[in-house]
Amino acid sequence: MIYKKFNNEISIKLTEGHLIVLWDLLSSKLAGKPLNVEFSKVEKRVIWALADLCEVELERLGWSEYPEEWEATVRKARMYCQDLPADFLS
Repeated sequence: MIYKKFNNEISIKLTEGHLIVLWDLLSSKLAGKPLNVEFSKVEKRVIWALADLCEVELERLGWSEYPEEWEATVRKARMYCQDLPADFLS
């Protein structure tokens, strides 16, 4: 099947902990060097755009003013994410 409507918006359900870790991963690790040097311009744009969407959602959830203990929050969210179901691990 060839899909022609790439601009259809979709919804993905994530927990807040998953979103925090995803945003941290996208903005801290995948968005910059050295990891992204192998990515194409399109792949970089996709990562940056997804990081932006995650940040907007975090702000909507009240994380616009990151607490001083943000790193501790990310660590706790990472601990929470250790139990996320993932088909790849099955």
